[in-house]
Amino acid sequence: MKTQIIFSVVTLLGLTSCSNVTFHTNLDGNYIAREVASNDLYQFPTGQAANESGASLLGAVNGLSCLPYRRDGYKKYEVSQLKGLAIEDLKLEVLRIGANAYIVEQCRTYSDGSNQCSKGIQCIGQAYDY
Repeated sequence: MKTQIIFSVVTLLGLTSCSNVTFHTNLDGNYIAREVASNDLYQFPTGQAANESGASLLGAVNGLSCLPYRRDGYKKYEVSQLKGLAIEDLKLEVLRIGANAYIVEQCRTYSDGSNQCSKGIQCIGQAYDY
């Protein structure tokens, strides 16, 4: 009993003395959001399936992925990755509005005509509370 009390006091003192400890990481601010988006969001195949499951529509979402202009052209793998990156961006938007499910209605090519986004994919969908 006496050792439990001493242990408890030492633990309590140790915890209170660590109250100003800071934690630093090299992870960017969206890392956790990307992990949640990749693993914990439910994707409905259609809006009808979402409605039939009882999910509540929260709003429209979209995702965008762009490649800047390149004089030497685009590598095949860069272009093929654009759709996946646009869907990941859409999922981040789903999380930002507090939803936990989504549908992707369509993805289409996109360009804003500038050197910043001369080749891209934009995906449009809906976010749901499920």
